[in-house]
Amino acid sequence: MKKVHKRASLRVEQGLTQAERIRIGWMGAVLIMAIVLWIRLFTDQQHPKESRAPQAPQDALVSLPQLNTDALAEIKDATAAERAILEPEPFRVLALHAQTLFPDHLEALGEPAIPFADIEEQSRAFRGKPVRLRGELIDAREIIRYPNSSPEYWCTIRTEKGELFFFASLRVPKNLFLSENFVLADGLYLKIYTQILDGERLTAPLVVGKALAPSRRTAAPARQLNRHLLAQVKDAHHGSGRKLSDGTWEWGEEAKPDEEAVWHMLNVAREIETNPALLESEFKDAQEIDIGLLKEIAKRPPLFRGQPFVLHGRVLKARFHRKGENPLRMAFVGDGFLGSTDLGRNPLHLFSTENFPLDIEGPRELLAWFLELEAWEDGDGDLRLGPVFVVAGERDIDFQTPAFVGQIVISFLGIAIVLAGVIAWLARRDKLRSELAARRLLERRQKRRGNIT
Repeated sequence: MKKVHKRASLRVEQGLTQAERIRIGWMGAVLIMAIVLWIRLFTDQQHPKESRAPQAPQDALVSLPQLNTDALAEIKDATAAERAILEPEPFRVLALHAQTLFPDHLEALGEPAIPFADIEEQSRAFRGKPVRLRGELIDAREIIRYPNSSPEYWCTIRTEKGELFFFASLRVPKNLFLSENFVLADGLYLKIYTQILDGERLTAPLVVGKALAPSRRTAAPARQLNRHLLAQVKDAHHGSGRKLSDGTWEWGEEAKPDEEAVWHMLNVAREIETNPALLESEFKDAQEIDIGLLKEIAKRPPLFRGQPFVLHGRVLKARFHRKGENPLRMAFVGDGFLGSTDLGRNPLHLFSTENFPLDIEGPRELLAWFLELEAWEDGDGDLRLGPVFVVAGERDIDFQTPAFVGQIVISFLGIAIVLAGVIAWLARRDKLRSELAARRLLERRQKRRGNIT
Protein backbone atom coordinates (compact mmCIF):
# COMPACT_ATOMS: atom_id res chain seq x y z
CA MET A 1 0.00 0.00 0.00
CA LYS A 2 2.84 2.31 0.76
CA LYS A 3 4.35 1.71 -2.67
CA VAL A 4 1.08 2.56 -4.48
CA HIS A 5 0.75 5.70 -2.38
CA LYS A 6 4.22 6.78 -3.41
CA ARG A 7 3.42 6.30 -7.13
CA ALA A 8 0.20 8.32 -6.85
CA SER A 9 2.09 10.99 -4.98
CA LEU A 10 4.71 10.99 -7.72
CA ARG A 11 2.06 11.46 -10.45
CA VAL A 12 0.62 14.44 -8.54
CA GLU A 13 4.05 15.95 -8.11
CA GLN A 14 4.90 15.50 -11.79
CA GLY A 15 2.03 17.70 -13.00
CA LEU A 16 -1.57 17.76 -14.13
CA THR A 17 -3.60 14.62 -14.63
CA GLN A 18 -5.14 13.74 -18.02
CA ALA A 19 -8.58 14.90 -16.87
CA GLU A 20 -7.17 18.24 -15.74
CA ARG A 21 -5.46 18.71 -19.07
CA ILE A 22 -8.75 18.06 -20.94
CA ARG A 23 -10.56 20.58 -18.74
CA ILE A 24 -7.86 23.19 -19.42
CA GLY A 25 -8.14 22.49 -23.16
CA TRP A 26 -11.91 23.10 -23.11
CA MET A 27 -11.47 26.29 -21.10
CA GLY A 28 -8.90 27.50 -23.63
CA ALA A 29 -11.30 26.79 -26.50
CA VAL A 30 -14.08 28.71 -24.76
CA LEU A 31 -11.69 31.59 -24.19
CA ILE A 32 -10.75 31.71 -27.87
CA MET A 33 -14.44 31.60 -28.90
CA ALA A 34 -15.22 34.48 -26.55
CA ILE A 35 -12.40 36.58 -27.96
CA VAL A 36 -13.48 35.87 -31.56
CA LEU A 37 -17.10 36.77 -30.76
CA TRP A 38 -16.03 40.00 -29.12
CA ILE A 39 -13.90 40.98 -32.10
CA ARG A 40 -16.67 40.16 -34.59
CA LEU A 41 -19.32 42.16 -32.76
CA PHE A 42 -17.30 45.25 -31.93
CA THR A 43 -14.78 45.61 -34.70
CA ASP A 44 -16.80 44.42 -37.71
CA GLN A 45 -18.74 47.37 -39.06
CA GLN A 46 -21.15 45.04 -40.85
CA HIS A 47 -21.51 47.46 -43.72
CA PRO A 48 -21.46 45.93 -47.21
CA LYS A 49 -18.65 46.73 -49.59
CA GLU A 50 -19.50 49.54 -51.90
CA SER A 51 -18.93 49.28 -55.61
CA ARG A 52 -19.84 51.54 -58.45
CA ALA A 53 -21.69 50.94 -61.64
CA PRO A 54 -19.55 51.10 -64.75
CA GLN A 55 -18.88 54.67 -65.79
CA ALA A 56 -17.80 55.88 -69.17
CA PRO A 57 -14.11 56.84 -69.05
CA GLN A 58 -13.51 60.58 -69.13
CA ASP A 59 -10.02 60.62 -70.60
CA ALA A 60 -9.92 57.22 -72.21
CA LEU A 61 -6.99 56.01 -74.22
CA VAL A 62 -8.81 55.15 -77.41
CA SER A 63 -7.13 52.80 -79.87
CA LEU A 64 -8.33 54.82 -82.83
CA PRO A 65 -5.87 54.72 -85.76
CA GLN A 66 -4.26 58.05 -86.50
CA LEU A 67 -5.67 59.96 -89.46
CA ASN A 68 -3.32 61.48 -92.02
CA THR A 69 -4.44 65.10 -91.74
CA ASP A 70 -2.33 66.10 -94.76
CA ALA A 71 -5.04 64.65 -96.99
CA LEU A 72 -7.54 67.10 -95.47
CA ALA A 73 -5.47 70.18 -96.26
CA GLU A 74 -7.04 70.63 -99.70
CA ILE A 75 -10.60 70.77 -98.33
CA LYS A 76 -12.24 74.18 -98.64
CA ASP A 77 -15.68 75.36 -97.56
CA ALA A 78 -15.33 79.07 -96.88
CA THR A 79 -17.46 80.20 -99.84
CA ALA A 80 -20.66 78.99 -101.47
CA ALA A 81 -18.70 77.80 -104.52
CA GLU A 82 -16.27 75.78 -102.38
CA ARG A 83 -19.13 74.16 -100.50
CA ALA A 84 -20.63 72.87 -103.75
CA ILE A 85 -17.46 70.87 -104.48
CA LEU A 86 -16.64 67.52 -102.87
CA GLU A 87 -12.90 66.90 -102.98
CA PRO A 88 -12.56 63.23 -104.06
CA GLU A 89 -9.26 62.31 -102.37
CA PRO A 90 -10.09 63.63 -98.87
CA PHE A 91 -13.52 61.99 -99.15
CA ARG A 92 -11.91 58.66 -100.05
CA VAL A 93 -9.37 58.89 -97.20
CA LEU A 94 -12.05 59.75 -94.66
CA ALA A 95 -14.43 57.05 -95.94
CA LEU A 96 -11.72 54.39 -95.56
CA HIS A 97 -10.62 55.68 -92.15
CA ALA A 98 -14.24 55.59 -90.94
CA GLN A 99 -14.19 51.80 -91.36
CA THR A 100 -11.89 51.64 -88.30
CA LEU A 101 -14.40 53.56 -86.17
CA PHE A 102 -16.44 51.53 -83.68
CA PRO A 103 -19.31 52.53 -81.36
CA ASP A 104 -17.06 51.99 -78.33
CA HIS A 105 -14.74 54.71 -79.61
CA LEU A 106 -17.50 57.31 -79.61
CA GLU A 107 -18.79 56.14 -76.23
CA ALA A 108 -15.32 56.39 -74.69
CA LEU A 109 -14.87 59.86 -76.14
CA GLY A 110 -18.10 61.03 -74.51
CA GLU A 111 -20.22 60.99 -77.69
CA PRO A 112 -18.85 64.20 -79.25
CA ALA A 113 -21.30 66.07 -81.48
CA ILE A 114 -20.98 68.72 -84.14
CA PRO A 115 -21.07 72.29 -82.76
CA PHE A 116 -23.83 73.35 -85.15
CA ALA A 117 -24.01 76.89 -83.78
CA ASP A 118 -20.28 77.54 -84.34
CA ILE A 119 -19.49 75.20 -87.22
CA GLU A 120 -18.95 78.10 -89.64
CA GLU A 121 -16.00 79.31 -87.54
CA GLN A 122 -14.78 75.88 -86.40
CA SER A 123 -15.11 73.91 -89.62
CA ARG A 124 -11.41 73.97 -90.49
CA ALA A 125 -10.26 72.92 -86.99
CA PHE A 126 -13.01 70.30 -86.74
CA ARG A 127 -12.13 68.34 -89.88
CA GLY A 128 -11.54 64.63 -89.35
CA LYS A 129 -12.92 64.71 -85.77
CA PRO A 130 -15.09 61.73 -84.72
CA VAL A 131 -18.72 62.60 -83.98
CA ARG A 132 -21.89 60.80 -82.88
CA LEU A 133 -25.23 62.13 -84.07
CA ARG A 134 -28.79 60.84 -83.97
CA GLY A 135 -31.82 61.96 -85.88
CA GLU A 136 -34.71 61.31 -88.21
CA LEU A 137 -33.87 60.01 -91.65
CA ILE A 138 -35.24 62.58 -94.13
CA ASP A 139 -33.76 61.26 -97.35
CA ALA A 140 -31.62 58.28 -98.32
CA ARG A 141 -30.30 57.21 -101.67
CA GLU A 142 -27.62 55.02 -103.16
CA ILE A 143 -25.49 56.78 -105.80
CA ILE A 144 -22.49 56.16 -108.05
CA ARG A 145 -20.69 59.45 -108.50
CA TYR A 146 -18.10 58.27 -111.00
CA PRO A 147 -18.08 55.57 -113.70
CA ASN A 148 -16.80 52.22 -112.42
CA SER A 149 -16.70 53.55 -108.83
CA SER A 150 -18.20 51.85 -105.79
CA PRO A 151 -21.73 52.84 -104.78
CA GLU A 152 -22.14 55.31 -101.93
CA TYR A 153 -25.02 55.68 -99.50
CA TRP A 154 -26.01 59.32 -98.96
CA CYS A 155 -28.53 60.46 -96.34
CA THR A 156 -30.04 63.66 -95.06
CA ILE A 157 -30.81 63.57 -91.34
CA ARG A 158 -32.52 65.98 -88.96
CA THR A 159 -31.53 65.90 -85.30
CA GLU A 160 -34.05 66.07 -82.46
CA LYS A 161 -33.17 69.76 -82.11
CA GLY A 162 -33.93 70.43 -85.78
CA GLU A 163 -30.38 70.71 -87.19
CA LEU A 164 -29.70 69.15 -90.62
CA PHE A 165 -26.59 67.22 -91.59
CA PHE A 166 -25.51 64.93 -94.41
CA PHE A 167 -24.16 61.43 -93.85
CA ALA A 168 -22.24 59.47 -96.47
CA SER A 169 -20.84 55.95 -96.27
CA LEU A 170 -19.59 53.13 -98.45
CA ARG A 171 -22.02 50.64 -96.89
CA VAL A 172 -25.76 50.23 -97.17
CA PRO A 173 -27.32 49.58 -93.72
CA LYS A 174 -28.23 45.95 -93.11
CA ASN A 175 -30.84 46.62 -90.42
CA LEU A 176 -34.16 48.28 -91.08
CA PHE A 177 -34.95 51.52 -89.23
CA LEU A 178 -38.46 50.38 -88.25
CA SER A 179 -41.38 52.78 -88.10
CA GLU A 180 -39.55 55.48 -86.16
CA ASN A 181 -37.05 55.97 -88.99
CA PHE A 182 -34.60 57.18 -86.35
CA VAL A 183 -30.91 56.47 -86.84
CA LEU A 184 -27.49 56.60 -85.22
CA ALA A 185 -24.74 58.20 -87.29
CA ASP A 186 -21.14 57.64 -86.13
CA GLY A 187 -18.50 59.13 -88.36
CA LEU A 188 -15.87 61.77 -89.07
CA TYR A 189 -16.63 65.38 -89.92
CA LEU A 190 -15.53 66.45 -93.41
CA LYS A 191 -16.82 69.92 -94.34
CA ILE A 192 -19.83 72.17 -94.83
CA TYR A 193 -21.40 70.87 -98.01
CA THR A 194 -24.12 71.98 -100.38
CA GLN A 195 -26.27 69.73 -102.54
CA ILE A 196 -29.62 69.88 -104.28
CA LEU A 197 -32.33 67.49 -103.08
CA ASP A 198 -35.73 67.40 -104.79
CA GLY A 199 -35.04 70.78 -106.34
CA GLU A 200 -34.10 72.39 -103.02
CA ARG A 201 -30.59 73.65 -102.28
CA LEU A 202 -29.42 72.50 -98.84
CA THR A 203 -26.24 73.42 -97.01
CA ALA A 204 -25.25 71.40 -93.94
CA PRO A 205 -22.27 69.68 -92.24
CA LEU A 206 -21.14 66.49 -93.98
CA VAL A 207 -20.19 63.44 -91.91
CA VAL A 208 -18.50 60.40 -93.45
CA GLY A 209 -19.04 57.15 -91.55
CA LYS A 210 -19.09 53.36 -91.71
CA ALA A 211 -22.84 52.76 -91.85
CA LEU A 212 -26.04 54.00 -90.23
CA ALA A 213 -27.58 51.99 -87.39
CA PRO A 214 -31.12 51.93 -85.95
CA SER A 215 -31.69 54.10 -82.90
CA ARG A 216 -34.48 55.30 -80.62
CA ARG A 217 -35.82 58.76 -79.97
CA THR A 218 -34.79 60.22 -76.64
CA ALA A 219 -37.48 59.68 -74.01
CA ALA A 220 -38.69 62.73 -72.10
CA PRO A 221 -38.01 62.55 -68.34
CA ALA A 222 -40.90 60.96 -66.42
CA ARG A 223 -41.67 61.03 -62.71
CA GLN A 224 -44.81 58.90 -62.71
CA LEU A 225 -45.54 55.47 -64.10
CA ASN A 226 -47.68 55.36 -67.23
CA ARG A 227 -50.52 53.00 -66.33
CA HIS A 228 -51.75 52.84 -69.94
CA LEU A 229 -48.35 51.57 -71.09
CA LEU A 230 -48.15 49.05 -68.24
CA ALA A 231 -51.65 47.77 -69.09
CA GLN A 232 -50.23 46.42 -72.37
CA VAL A 233 -47.65 44.22 -70.62
CA LYS A 234 -48.22 40.47 -70.97
CA ASP A 235 -47.13 38.10 -68.23
CA ALA A 236 -45.40 34.81 -68.96
CA HIS A 237 -47.28 31.60 -68.20
CA HIS A 238 -46.60 27.88 -68.38
CA GLY A 239 -47.33 27.93 -72.09
CA SER A 240 -44.72 30.60 -72.78
CA GLY A 241 -42.05 27.98 -73.28
CA ARG A 242 -42.08 24.74 -75.24
CA LYS A 243 -39.37 22.14 -74.95
CA LEU A 244 -38.37 20.76 -78.33
CA SER A 245 -37.38 17.18 -79.11
CA ASP A 246 -33.68 18.10 -79.16
CA GLY A 247 -33.90 19.42 -75.58
CA THR A 248 -33.83 23.11 -76.48
CA TRP A 249 -36.58 25.55 -75.59
CA GLU A 250 -38.78 27.62 -77.87
CA TRP A 251 -40.00 30.77 -76.13
CA GLY A 252 -43.05 32.93 -76.71
CA GLU A 253 -42.87 36.70 -76.98
CA GLU A 254 -44.13 37.19 -73.42
CA ALA A 255 -41.41 34.99 -71.88
CA LYS A 256 -38.94 37.86 -71.60
CA PRO A 257 -39.45 41.20 -69.81
CA ASP A 258 -41.35 43.80 -71.84
CA GLU A 259 -38.63 46.11 -73.22
CA GLU A 260 -40.79 49.22 -73.51
CA ALA A 261 -42.07 48.84 -69.96
CA VAL A 262 -38.55 48.27 -68.59
CA TRP A 263 -37.23 51.44 -70.25
CA HIS A 264 -40.21 53.42 -68.99
CA MET A 265 -39.73 52.26 -65.40
CA LEU A 266 -35.99 52.93 -65.58
CA ASN A 267 -36.82 56.42 -66.83
CA VAL A 268 -38.95 57.08 -63.74
CA ALA A 269 -36.36 55.42 -61.50
CA ARG A 270 -33.61 57.66 -62.86
CA GLU A 271 -35.67 60.75 -62.06
CA ILE A 272 -36.58 59.85 -58.49
CA GLU A 273 -33.57 57.81 -57.28
CA THR A 274 -31.62 61.04 -56.69
CA ASN A 275 -34.57 62.77 -55.01
CA PRO A 276 -34.96 61.33 -51.48
CA ALA A 277 -38.25 63.14 -50.81
CA LEU A 278 -39.84 61.94 -54.05
CA LEU A 279 -38.50 58.43 -53.53
CA GLU A 280 -39.87 58.19 -49.99
CA SER A 281 -43.22 59.59 -51.12
CA GLU A 282 -43.50 56.93 -53.84
CA PHE A 283 -42.66 54.06 -51.46
CA LYS A 284 -44.21 55.43 -48.27
CA ASP A 285 -46.91 52.73 -48.06
CA ALA A 286 -45.04 50.00 -49.94
CA GLN A 287 -45.58 46.43 -48.73
CA GLU A 288 -42.70 44.13 -47.86
CA ILE A 289 -42.37 41.10 -50.10
CA ASP A 290 -42.70 37.75 -48.33
CA ILE A 291 -43.49 34.27 -49.55
CA GLY A 292 -47.24 34.73 -49.06
CA LEU A 293 -47.36 37.97 -51.04
CA LEU A 294 -45.14 36.45 -53.71
CA LYS A 295 -47.66 33.64 -54.21
CA GLU A 296 -50.47 36.18 -54.59
CA ILE A 297 -48.47 38.06 -57.24
CA ALA A 298 -47.88 34.81 -59.13
CA LYS A 299 -51.61 34.06 -59.14
CA ARG A 300 -52.83 37.51 -60.29
CA PRO A 301 -49.89 39.56 -61.61
CA PRO A 302 -51.96 42.30 -63.36
CA LEU A 303 -53.34 43.40 -59.98
CA PHE A 304 -49.83 44.19 -58.72
CA ARG A 305 -48.27 45.64 -61.87
CA GLY A 306 -46.53 48.94 -61.19
CA GLN A 307 -47.11 48.65 -57.43
CA PRO A 308 -44.23 49.70 -55.10
CA PHE A 309 -42.67 47.06 -52.85
CA VAL A 310 -39.87 46.73 -50.31
CA LEU A 311 -37.45 43.87 -51.02
CA HIS A 312 -35.16 42.38 -48.37
CA GLY A 313 -32.24 40.12 -49.18
CA ARG A 314 -28.92 39.95 -50.97
CA VAL A 315 -28.35 40.73 -54.63
CA LEU A 316 -26.76 37.80 -56.43
CA LYS A 317 -25.12 37.65 -59.87
CA ALA A 318 -25.31 41.42 -60.26
CA ARG A 319 -23.80 42.76 -63.46
CA PHE A 320 -24.08 45.75 -65.77
CA HIS A 321 -25.04 44.93 -69.36
CA ARG A 322 -24.38 47.06 -72.39
CA LYS A 323 -27.74 47.90 -73.92
CA GLY A 324 -26.80 49.60 -77.16
CA GLU A 325 -29.17 52.24 -78.50
CA ASN A 326 -32.02 52.99 -76.13
CA PRO A 327 -34.36 55.92 -75.40
CA LEU A 328 -32.60 56.77 -72.13
CA ARG A 329 -29.09 56.93 -73.63
CA MET A 330 -27.83 54.56 -70.95
CA ALA A 331 -24.60 52.77 -71.74
CA PHE A 332 -25.31 50.10 -69.11
CA VAL A 333 -28.29 48.62 -67.28
CA GLY A 334 -28.03 46.85 -63.93
CA ASP A 335 -29.23 43.24 -63.92
CA GLY A 336 -29.27 40.82 -60.99
CA PHE A 337 -31.27 38.51 -58.76
CA LEU A 338 -32.30 39.08 -55.17
CA GLY A 339 -32.26 36.05 -52.89
CA SER A 340 -33.57 35.66 -49.36
CA THR A 341 -34.18 32.78 -46.98
CA ASP A 342 -37.69 34.20 -46.46
CA LEU A 343 -38.47 33.64 -50.15
CA GLY A 344 -37.14 30.10 -50.44
CA ARG A 345 -36.01 29.11 -53.93
CA ASN A 346 -37.72 32.07 -55.55
CA PRO A 347 -35.20 34.63 -56.82
CA LEU A 348 -36.47 38.06 -57.82
CA HIS A 349 -35.14 39.38 -61.13
CA LEU A 350 -33.99 43.00 -60.78
CA PHE A 351 -33.24 45.80 -63.24
CA SER A 352 -31.69 49.13 -62.29
CA THR A 353 -30.26 52.25 -63.88
CA GLU A 354 -26.53 52.44 -64.62
CA ASN A 355 -26.09 54.90 -61.72
CA PHE A 356 -27.64 52.63 -59.08
CA PRO A 357 -25.05 50.41 -57.30
CA LEU A 358 -26.89 47.13 -57.75
CA ASP A 359 -23.74 45.09 -57.17
CA ILE A 360 -23.14 46.12 -53.55
CA GLU A 361 -22.63 43.05 -51.38
CA GLY A 362 -24.44 42.28 -48.16
CA PRO A 363 -28.04 42.65 -46.95
CA ARG A 364 -30.11 45.25 -48.78
CA GLU A 365 -33.49 46.93 -48.43
CA LEU A 366 -34.46 47.81 -51.98
CA LEU A 367 -37.41 49.86 -53.21
CA ALA A 368 -38.80 48.53 -56.48
CA TRP A 369 -41.88 48.28 -58.67
CA PHE A 370 -43.28 44.96 -59.79
CA LEU A 371 -43.31 44.68 -63.58
CA GLU A 372 -44.38 41.20 -64.70
CA LEU A 373 -43.76 37.46 -64.62
CA GLU A 374 -41.06 36.06 -66.88
CA ALA A 375 -40.26 32.49 -67.89
CA TRP A 376 -36.88 30.78 -68.06
CA GLU A 377 -35.22 27.38 -68.00
CA ASP A 378 -33.88 26.36 -64.61
CA GLY A 379 -30.83 24.24 -63.84
CA ASP A 380 -32.86 21.02 -64.15
CA GLY A 381 -34.07 21.93 -67.64
CA ASP A 382 -37.61 22.73 -66.49
CA LEU A 383 -39.68 25.85 -67.10
CA ARG A 384 -39.81 28.34 -64.24
CA LEU A 385 -41.86 31.49 -63.72
CA GLY A 386 -40.56 34.38 -61.66
CA PRO A 387 -41.26 38.04 -60.91
CA VAL A 388 -39.41 40.98 -62.45
CA PHE A 389 -38.83 44.19 -60.46
CA VAL A 390 -37.34 47.54 -61.46
CA VAL A 391 -35.34 49.11 -58.62
CA ALA A 392 -35.86 52.80 -57.87
CA GLY A 393 -33.70 53.12 -54.75
CA GLU A 394 -32.93 51.67 -51.35
CA ARG A 395 -33.08 52.46 -47.67
CA ASP A 396 -30.19 52.33 -45.25
CA ILE A 397 -30.29 49.32 -42.97
CA ASP A 398 -29.78 50.01 -39.27
CA PHE A 399 -26.98 47.72 -38.14
CA GLN A 400 -27.09 48.79 -34.45
CA THR A 401 -26.36 45.90 -32.13
CA PRO A 402 -29.25 45.06 -29.74
CA ALA A 403 -28.70 45.79 -26.05
CA PHE A 404 -28.88 42.11 -25.03
CA VAL A 405 -25.99 41.34 -27.38
CA GLY A 406 -23.84 43.80 -25.44
CA GLN A 407 -24.77 42.10 -22.18
CA ILE A 408 -23.88 38.71 -23.62
CA VAL A 409 -20.54 40.02 -24.81
CA ILE A 410 -19.77 41.52 -21.38
CA SER A 411 -20.63 38.18 -19.79
CA PHE A 412 -18.39 36.34 -22.23
CA LEU A 413 -15.62 38.83 -21.59
CA GLY A 414 -15.91 38.31 -17.82
CA ILE A 415 -15.85 34.54 -18.27
CA ALA A 416 -12.84 34.87 -20.56
CA ILE A 417 -10.95 36.91 -17.94
CA VAL A 418 -11.73 34.34 -15.24
CA LEU A 419 -10.73 31.49 -17.53
CA ALA A 420 -7.51 33.26 -18.42
CA GLY A 421 -6.71 33.64 -14.71
CA VAL A 422 -7.55 29.98 -13.98
CA ILE A 423 -5.45 28.76 -16.89
CA ALA A 424 -2.52 30.94 -15.79
CA TRP A 425 -2.79 29.64 -12.19
CA LEU A 426 -3.04 26.02 -13.32
CA ALA A 427 -0.08 26.48 -15.66
CA ARG A 428 2.00 27.98 -12.84
CA ARG A 429 0.97 25.20 -10.44
CA ASP A 430 1.81 22.60 -13.06
CA LYS A 431 5.21 24.17 -13.57
CA LEU A 432 5.96 24.24 -9.81
CA ARG A 433 4.86 20.62 -9.37
CA SER A 434 6.98 19.54 -12.33
CA GLU A 435 10.03 21.27 -10.88
CA LEU A 436 9.39 19.72 -7.43
CA ALA A 437 8.94 16.26 -8.95
CA ALA A 438 12.13 16.66 -10.92
CA ARG A 439 14.10 17.62 -7.80
CA ARG A 440 12.71 14.71 -5.74
CA LEU A 441 13.40 12.29 -8.56
CA LEU A 442 16.96 13.55 -8.71
CA GLU A 443 17.33 13.20 -4.92
CA ARG A 444 16.06 9.59 -5.00
CA ARG A 445 18.44 8.68 -7.80
CA GLN A 446 21.37 10.24 -5.91
CA LYS A 447 20.32 8.42 -2.74
CA ARG A 448 20.12 5.04 -4.51
CA ARG A 449 23.53 5.58 -6.03
CA GLY A 450 24.94 6.41 -2.57
CA ASN A 451 23.47 3.23 -1.06
CA ILE A 452 24.90 1.11 -3.87
CA THR A 453 28.29 2.64 -3.37
